[in-house]
Amino acid sequence: ESGSIHTNGIPKTNSSETTQPTFSKMLYYHKQETNPTLLSTFVSQNVHTTLSITADTFQKVEPITLSNNVASMIDTHGGCHHLHLSSSSSSSQKTEVADTMVQVCEELIYLDVAGATIKSRLIVDHVVEEDSLLEDVLFAGVNKFVVQDEEEEVGLVEEVVEGLGKS
Repeated sequence: ESGSIHTNGIPKTNSSETTQPTFSKMLYYHKQETNPTLLSTFVSQNVHTTLSITADTFQKVEPITLSNNVASMIDTHGGCHHLHLSSSSSSSQKTEVADTMVQVCEELIYLDVAGATIKSRLIVDHVVEEDSLLEDVLFAGVNKFVVQDEEEEVGLVEEVVEGLGKS
């Protein structure tokens, strides 16, 4: 039923309504709260879910291991409508983060999972200091980015996208 809200406060998704905004329950890969049982609960309630993986996580876990774990989670429990690679880090330099983000993107994209492709699910933070990150992940086929509300940053993304012949 359109507009209904679950007891957890998250609106239900309705795939037939393309003009409605999509609300997504953000689950964090590195937190204890993101466990398979919780993900399965949201999936069974038809709640749109986004799995966020922060730089602190993907710099501690090998990209191939992380990617396999995420793919197993999706295949076993469903959900993960979006995968957000966040540049949030408590200690790492942006260059290290950008390089690792590209590796994680590449490993994730190679995997075959149930439902939509990983490439269509990926949302990647734009790291201002690293235009090569944007070019590398665009080249790999990722087309969703998180940018800050700074006009300059949006302009940089538009410039790189146009330079690569994408729209």
